Amino acid sequence: MKHVLAAIALLATQLLRAFPGDAPASRFGMNMNESIMVESDLGILNGALTTNGLMHDVAAVSGLYAPPYYSNTFRLELRFNGRRMKAETCFWQPEEVARRGSFDGVAVETELVLAANRRGAILKCTLVNTSRVLQKVALQYEISGAPAFLQKWGFHRPVDAPRGAIEWRRDAVFSFNHDAAIGVASTLPLKPAAKEIFDADAIELAPGGTRCFYTIIVLDQTERAVELLGQLRRDPEKAIAQSRANWAARVAKLDAAMPHFSTDFLPLQRLYDRSLLHFLLNEWQVPEWKLHPYYPTGGLNGGCFCCYLWNYGEPYRLWSMLAPVSAREHLKCFLALDLTKCYSFYPDDASRCGPYYPVNQEKILLLTHAYVLQTRDVAFLHRKIGDRRVIDILIEAATMHDDLAKEAVLVDYGTGNHHLELRGKERYDGIAPDLNLRRAVNYHLAAQLCRLAKVTPPVDFEQRAAALKAKIEKELYSPQDQWFYAIDPAGKLYLRYTMQMFKALGWSDWALTNVTREALISHLNEAEFLGAYGMHSMAKQDPAYDPADVDNGGPGCCVSFAPAVADRLFRDGYGDKAWDVFRRLLWLADALPYWGDSQTADRMEYRRDTPLQSDIQSTSLAQTIIFGLFGIDVKEDFSIEIAPYLPPEAATMKLENIHLAGKHFSIFVDRQQFEVEIDGKKNSAPLGQRLVIRGETGK
Repeated sequence: MKHVLAAIALLATQLLRAFPGDAPASRFGMNMNESIMVESDLGILNGALTTNGLMHDVAAVSGLYAPPYYSNTFRLELRFNGRRMKAETCFWQPEEVARRGSFDGVAVETELVLAANRRGAILKCTLVNTSRVLQKVALQYEISGAPAFLQKWGFHRPVDAPRGAIEWRRDAVFSFNHDAAIGVASTLPLKPAAKEIFDADAIELAPGGTRCFYTIIVLDQTERAVELLGQLRRDPEKAIAQSRANWAARVAKLDAAMPHFSTDFLPLQRLYDRSLLHFLLNEWQVPEWKLHPYYPTGGLNGGCFCCYLWNYGEPYRLWSMLAPVSAREHLKCFLALDLTKCYSFYPDDASRCGPYYPVNQEKILLLTHAYVLQTRDVAFLHRKIGDRRVIDILIEAATMHDDLAKEAVLVDYGTGNHHLELRGKERYDGIAPDLNLRRAVNYHLAAQLCRLAKVTPPVDFEQRAAALKAKIEKELYSPQDQWFYAIDPAGKLYLRYTMQMFKALGWSDWALTNVTREALISHLNEAEFLGAYGMHSMAKQDPAYDPADVDNGGPGCCVSFAPAVADRLFRDGYGDKAWDVFRRLLWLADALPYWGDSQTADRMEYRRDTPLQSDIQSTSLAQTIIFGLFGIDVKEDFSIEIAPYLPPEAATMKLENIHLAGKHFSIFVDRQQFEVEIDGKKNSAPLGQRLVIRGETGK
């Protein structure tokens, strides 16, 4: 008997290894048994459709989002001998998910694959008889849900529940609504059994026998949905092959555009790759929308399809590296908005969405400054947006809230609570020191752009910035607390220990003096802001610290904030301190397939009470590696300064295929020196020194 059981076990193992899911995984794949992600947040997408292949069910699919169509009520369940099957393993890849389970001597693997560039999915199911007896498997589908249409996609995924009857038409299941249709078909013969229940003919499997069948799911405008359902059902295996080829082409395109990072310190390598993945996870090609491609803030599983300036502006130096034309077109949409009244735009027509965020002006200046310097497209500054030149819009952004007829003033940002959005009774209203310090940076950015555009600003911006910096230090800095006061709307001084203050770092002496810079950095310690897994958005001793408010008020912060602080520390020459902040984020690459709005700092966890689970600002970690670790800085004359920092855990690191300011170059770093290769020539210098690539004039 033992020999028989051993033979069966060996046969089962061999058959399971033959499953398609055992093919070498992409570098972005993840075994979800090793992830902390909850089932409701797991999604796949292809730029036309996103859905959730539930990780704990071998053959369930939940929700369909194919803008401008959606069905948050859609659910498909496939039952085997009358019961749902628990998934024992789940392997996620961006465009597909493979699940595996077994029951009564039958092993099952499903592959849910999205059709390339189309609003359809293929669920491939493979049954294997791992026993030594004939197996008969009865299959049953339960299908529910109805489609709907949404013109304006904002922050939240749709919350209404569209209703519609499930209809059986010839040999497929349909649900119709709003001139849209959900269609479901199988390569097995189906017949209606009860409301929303459909039976397939039983499958017989001889010992060691294998059988595959396919289920097709589509959501689109009615006529297109019917046509697509037929196309995919005719040759589902071809559609799967096309999907995988299309994904490989998209990855190759990303690799051709972005720098190639490699290091012997593998956790850092994985962090870089997974960070860049978010460009593909947020790249949408929707014919009904204005921009092609369009980059939402995070559209996975239907969440946050509008484009937030805050989030889009965090990886501000990567957009022109990824795709200069796309960067310019997204910039034009933001510049066309009245950024004193909104913080984002809708994807269908780029009209304004949401209230005002007081960081808008910083973000638009950083984005445009990086675009112009990195592409040398100086002519863009004279392009008309409506009846105004880009440079004039940027001058207005730099001078917003200011009264140029007076000496430097401290801006009162009122009581909107739109900067930190603290959830408790504590606020960060009135005269906020970090926002005022960042105004000084805005003036310097605008001054450089004015010089490039050969435009005279209304005042000497750099002189104005110096006066503002001095006024802030005189009136708001507390030497005793080594922090800056805020002033509430009633005129009362108070201290708010927010990590936003560290955003004033990184700009040489534009906003801070040596004294105030060192004072701020002294608070980057584990008693206040640092945790084992990142940064706290509020110092632990601050009265506004709120364990329930992950992103702005307590035990964590938005996914881009800690990388932004590390990046600024690298820029200011504090390499060890920068790395001490950044290394705390390495866990992200191995615990989550993609990164949402906010991560916690005191434990390995993420913010779940948001639809934004694949946030575009997650690409800022790659930005910190490129520009922070490698010390790359593009100057006003289009020269490029390079001064890398090598983490103590690494012996070597490389950054190749760098395209900046008309130059194509690579950087190689070891523990003694670094080398820059450009135009076939190599120059080297000891670590701690700086090399310069001479600039050229702009377009």
